[in-house]
Amino acid sequence: MRKRGINKYRSVLMTAAISILSLAQIGTTSAIDQDFKSNSPAITSSPSIVQEKPNVVSLGVFQSVAISAARLPAAGKWIDATSRDYRAFFGASCVSSGFSQCNTPFARKAQAAKRNATDLSGQPLLRFVNRAINNALPYQSDADAWGQADRWVTMSELSAKGRGDCEDYAIAKYWLLRSLGFPSENLQVVVLADTRRQVFHAVLVAHYDGTPYVLDNLSNSLRTDASLRNYMPIMSFADGKSYIHGFTNPTNNVAVNLSTVAPGEGF
Repeated sequence: MRKRGINKYRSVLMTAAISILSLAQIGTTSAIDQDFKSNSPAITSSPSIVQEKPNVVSLGVFQSVAISAARLPAAGKWIDATSRDYRAFFGASCVSSGFSQCNTPFARKAQAAKRNATDLSGQPLLRFVNRAINNALPYQSDADAWGQADRWVTMSELSAKGRGDCEDYAIAKYWLLRSLGFPSENLQVVVLADTRRQVFHAVLVAHYDGTPYVLDNLSNSLRTDASLRNYMPIMSFADGKSYIHGFTNPTNNVAVNLSTVAPGEGF
């Protein structure tokens, strides 16, 4: 992608961030905002930018700026997919914990992955989880699987279907890592624009030892966010909060409708 094209997408995403903040400032209400009201900081006329601080995870991944924002179109989908704690889904107590679809081919592979990862930590753990879920879950677009352009499902729904698209991989890796003791504040599901493939995409970013590592269904390799220049983050979800992403010094003013962002679909 030429530099001009990359600047275009940076401009688009920063414009989107400004639009979200403008909605917050005029007091627009929504059901999504109500869902996040209890655990998301209020957006004021001077929004708080996520800064690099000691012992605090910096969420400005892929060289972006992350701004706390409750009113995001995908926020409700993230809540629906993660409203129940699915850590026990990966263990022997799956059925007794009240989960369904505990004995499907995907569930058995995911549960085996947890058993085999028990003694791992750090980068080897992240690399193993990324590869294990990639190998356990065949890809299928939401349009083909559910007849919808974008649907975020629970682990039980994913297990029943046995196939998923990019955000399903990210959510499965999120819960598997949580079941292995990885802290929620170090896990970030990122919705982005892949400027090379010209599609929206979703990945899990795991923050470990000060470095954001990208767990991606497109690769079994463990890569850092700095190595993926074609990934332009749009929005993300981490530790019960949602964020809009933008870039400094945009060169063009191009509006974007966040409600049309569907991971796996083209733009």
